[in-house]
Amino acid sequence: MEYQNLLNSGKFVSGTKRDIYEKVKTPHGILQKGDIVVWNDPDCAYHNEDITQQLFVGYVDKVYDIEDSDLEFSITAPLGRIDMRYTRFISGKEIYYYENGHKHDSKFIDQFLNSDYEDYMTVKWDIEGNCHKDGN
Repeated sequence: MEYQNLLNSGKFVSGTKRDIYEKVKTPHGILQKGDIVVWNDPDCAYHNEDITQQLFVGYVDKVYDIEDSDLEFSITAPLGRIDMRYTRFISGKEIYYYENGHKHDSKFIDQFLNSDYEDYMTVKWDIEGNCHKDGN
């Protein structure tokens, strides 16, 4: 990975070094601030047993190069740092990423852009198969 435009550098409480960048060159293209991400929450049932799947749709905020870690980044949804393992779809000027998601994941980007939500949107499926959307 080739990180570009260092924004900040420091350490976590644990002492792990972290650098925050505006963008990173990946094998899929350049991931940068402002790209739109569809991210799958693997712990959604743990937080609410009535939810079977939850997606977050938001903008890339920062890219982290963390010592002894794979690529992690934050998005404008209230998630903290996230990683590529649960990323379903990324769309931006210089990257198009789709690996383990479903082809329909890209439609949520259009729905997010055409919604009243400015920062992020969540898409949840409950145990009865109903879809719920929310956001900020």
